[in-house]
Amino acid sequence: MPGRFEYQWLDAADFPNLDHEFYDETQAALESLGFRWLGDRENLTLTKAFPKLRTFVRMLVSAEGTISSFLYHIQAMTPKGTHDIRAIELGSELSDGTFLVTSNTLQSGPAKTQPGIDSQRHPATTPPAELLRNHRERLRAALENRPGLTVTRILSRDDDLQFQWRMQAVQAGIRRRPRRPSTRGSWTKSGRPNHYGHSCDAKSSRRPCPPARRRRRADGLPP
Repeated sequence: MPGRFEYQWLDAADFPNLDHEFYDETQAALESLGFRWLGDRENLTLTKAFPKLRTFVRMLVSAEGTISSFLYHIQAMTPKGTHDIRAIELGSELSDGTFLVTSNTLQSGPAKTQPGIDSQRHPATTPPAELLRNHRERLRAALENRPGLTVTRILSRDDDLQFQWRMQAVQAGIRRRPRRPSTRGSWTKSGRPNHYGHSCDAKSSRRPCPPARRRRRADGLPP
């Protein structure tokens, strides 16, 4: 894919200004839920475009490889002072080329509709276990309501980068052709209704979320 983001794996110690306690505590919470750490990486493309917002993403994956977790801390300077975003995102890629995302980024900015990425945002204080429970319920409903749909498995660092580049293509409006259901590199179970292309805020009276809705990066920053 032309113009795709450039990433590099790194040592988190190179970012002393970021909240390492947030990274470490959230990682430990996810590992207690069966996740494993794949590494820390930087989006070099975004760093070049927004050097004052430089950060890194801690990448973890669930035991079966069907849910990826992205942790990052952004310090944004505004006229009112420093705005800290400590984000926890859970993502799954489906075999029809769409993505399911659950995060704690409700207060980070307005929701934007992104066709092909069904995203639901929760308050920043939402515990990792609650985010994971919600994500798994939505994923089960998606698979139950769309027979033959599978979930792409992410097992390695290279798998993670390919996941990011495919999501970037969807964000750019380039949808890949749906894959045939396969037992290799995918996982089926039961999972969540189809509301792709919609946006909502969890626990909001203005735009309440049904079992599944959508939202992706309003700020265009990591992962």
